[in-house]
Amino acid sequence: MEYRECPCCGAVLDPGEVCECQKEKGLPDANQTSPADSEATTANSISRDKSQVKMNPLRELRISKNLAAKDMVTTVRDLYPLYDKTLQSKCERDEYGIDLKPKAMDALLEKYAPELLEKERHRRDGRHRLKRKVMCRLDDVEYEALKKRIKEDGFDTMQAWLAYTIRHYLSVKRKEGFSHG
Repeated sequence: MEYRECPCCGAVLDPGEVCECQKEKGLPDANQTSPADSEATTANSISRDKSQVKMNPLRELRISKNLAAKDMVTTVRDLYPLYDKTLQSKCERDEYGIDLKPKAMDALLEKYAPELLEKERHRRDGRHRLKRKVMCRLDDVEYEALKKRIKEDGFDTMQAWLAYTIRHYLSVKRKEGFSHG
């Protein structure tokens, strides 16, 4: 299949497709003659309030740093040799449901926006101070009974009770270890 490249941003486009960067500037879609036609046809389609839609992180990086898509492709291709501009374009458009692997996004951030790399890793890893999670499964009757007892004992959350119980258990085991030594 033939494709062409957007002269402004380097995105890979199907024949007759208008790039998103051109649509944002108010230029008409491929089947329209003016921006006014665009407004008329969107009344019949699903409208998106762009103020509430978060921009795709890959696209945001490219636009904010004024990068050529081909340069970004070259960077990712070092890690994933089959990555190309077609995939770049699809990764930038959420309707395809394709995301870059974290390793590839990290490589792009490291090269083009190192100031954002740590923030992205922190976002991905979660914002919890305590990173390890302990959990188990109970049937409904046991769970409801446990929840009732925990509330009666003054704990406001299951997590607070579980953390207290584990710390108490470890404290007791630590003391037992000293007395047997």
